[in-house]
Amino acid sequence: MAVVNFSGFEDEKAGEMLADQIRTSLSRYGHVRVVDVGKGAQYLDPDAALKLAQVSNADVVITGRVLRHELDRAARPNLPLVVGFPLTEARLEADIRIVDQRKQGEVLATRITGSGRQTRGIRLFPTSADDQTSYLSAVDRERIWDEAGRQVVTGLFSEMGGAFPWLPE
Repeated sequence: MAVVNFSGFEDEKAGEMLADQIRTSLSRYGHVRVVDVGKGAQYLDPDAALKLAQVSNADVVITGRVLRHELDRAARPNLPLVVGFPLTEARLEADIRIVDQRKQGEVLATRITGSGRQTRGIRLFPTSADDQTSYLSAVDRERIWDEAGRQVVTGLFSEMGGAFPWLPE
């Protein structure tokens, strides 16, 4: 199998992160070999995916594009400008195409969404300004995006399990 880095939101590396999660999940199956096809991000049409499969000696190519990559931050104030309940939610949506060279065409095309969420307990806001966005570390942000990506990959593998007999659901 070949997994092409997804296009869309390249500045945030959303497509690369999602493709890496798919590769990692596929590597858990002993009977599946993941072929390296480089680091470029693109959404291949079925003909280009078939050509890539032939060149890379892969039976199946997974390609896609990230359609939504949003991070919403909010805090519900309890006492005005002093206490709040911060909430961060990441939403990820991808359009994914799986092309099987053995069947000469597109086997599965799907759109899958995932979300990651983090709530923090009560937080005191600075009294000079309601700074609801200052309570998310880089580690927390990465964890939220990983959770959203895992949901997308889980949904993809669920659909793949129904389309491909060699991949258990």
